[in-house]
Amino acid sequence: MLSLKFLNAISVIPHISHIQSSTFFTSSQQQSSNRYTSSVSPFEKSASTGPNDADLSSSSPNPLLSNFATFTKSDTTQKTSGSDVAKLLSDFLVPSEELYRIHIHASYNNTIVSLTNSRKDVLINSSGGLVGFKKAQRGGYEAAHQAAVALVEKVKEKGIKVKNVEVLIKGFGPGRDAAFKAIASPENPWIVKRITDSTPLPFGGCRPRKARRL
Repeated sequence: MLSLKFLNAISVIPHISHIQSSTFFTSSQQQSSNRYTSSVSPFEKSASTGPNDADLSSSSPNPLLSNFATFTKSDTTQKTSGSDVAKLLSDFLVPSEELYRIHIHASYNNTIVSLTNSRKDVLINSSGGLVGFKKAQRGGYEAAHQAAVALVEKVKEKGIKVKNVEVLIKGFGPGRDAAFKAIASPENPWIVKRITDSTPLPFGGCRPRKARRL
């Protein structure tokens, strides 16, 4: 009986040593992992965790979300400063004086001269028919010249302070050059800043009339 108990005790000893060695190995692994995690920098910790990995139970904010908040705040600050610069540039580029427009519509039947403001409101209107010409004479050279002169006189009578003018010419009638010369005269109270030809030109267009044979 003693020999059997002694043999059973001897057989249990290797199992106990195996259990002790396994527990020592696991404890050493935990210590090494703790040392590794303690050696990781806070930046690597934040990089290893995503925005969805935030611990909702903890009260500390997620570093990724805080970095994103600071980035968006700086981005909006830059946009605000850029808009301020754009506003200053726009205020600088806007002319201080209003730019008026004189439209010259020169057709083969009549020449119409009109003055408009920057909002395209017609202020004064003149034409070859208003200055006394009849029928085919309304589209002539002299009728266009007198219509432009009458426009200048009406501006002076009404006391409209016109300093800068843009001339828009439309059509190829005979009174085209006559009206422009009267408008661009140095005796007028304004300065011609711009000249624009707004005559519409067809690209292909409708079929022209049959050529006349003589």
